[in-house]
Amino acid sequence: MNRQKLASRHYCSLRDRPGQLSGLHTAGNGKPRPKTCTYCRGPLVTETGLWGVFEWRGDGRYRREAAEKTFTRELAAEDWRLDHTGAGTSLVVRWIPVDAWTEEATAAIAAAARAEHDFGGWLAMVLATVAAGLGSSDALIEGRPGSWEASLVDQLVKGTVGYGDESLAHYRPGAQ
Repeated sequence: MNRQKLASRHYCSLRDRPGQLSGLHTAGNGKPRPKTCTYCRGPLVTETGLWGVFEWRGDGRYRREAAEKTFTRELAAEDWRLDHTGAGTSLVVRWIPVDAWTEEATAAIAAAARAEHDFGGWLAMVLATVAAGLGSSDALIEGRPGSWEASLVDQLVKGTVGYGDESLAHYRPGAQ
C-alpha cells in the first residue's frame, strides 16, 4: 500500500492570548518532548496534517486539493518551493490540518445525502472508487483493521467489489 504518512506539529495553546509574545512560546514540528510550553508552562497542542506548497493567492485560503505537492516535513516543502518558483510564479508553504479534510468530506457527504436517491449505493461506489485508486479494498481499513468501524466499511466495499476484489478494476477512474 502506498499511503502517504502524516506529519505532526505542536505549539503552545496560549500563544495567541493578548499580551503574550508569541515568538517565545514553544512551537515546532513533530511530537513535542515536553508536555508544556517552556515559556509560560501552558499546555501544548499537537496537530496532524501535511505541509502543502501552493500558488500564492493573496486571500490566505488554500484548499488541500489545490496544493501543487504535499510533504511530511516543512523543510522538504520549502526546498521544493524554492526549486519550483519561477518567473511570474509565487509559491508558498502552508500547513494543511487533517481537520480540514474532515470538514470537506462532511460537506460533500451531507450534500450527497440530500441529493442522492440511493445514498447507500452512492457511498459504496465512492468507497469502491477510492479503494481502486489505492489498489485494494483492504487499503481502506489498514489503519485499524480490527475496529467495528473498519468491519462495516469492509462489508460495504467488499459487498460492492467482491470479497477478493474481483470487480475492483471496474471502479478505477477512467474504467468502462
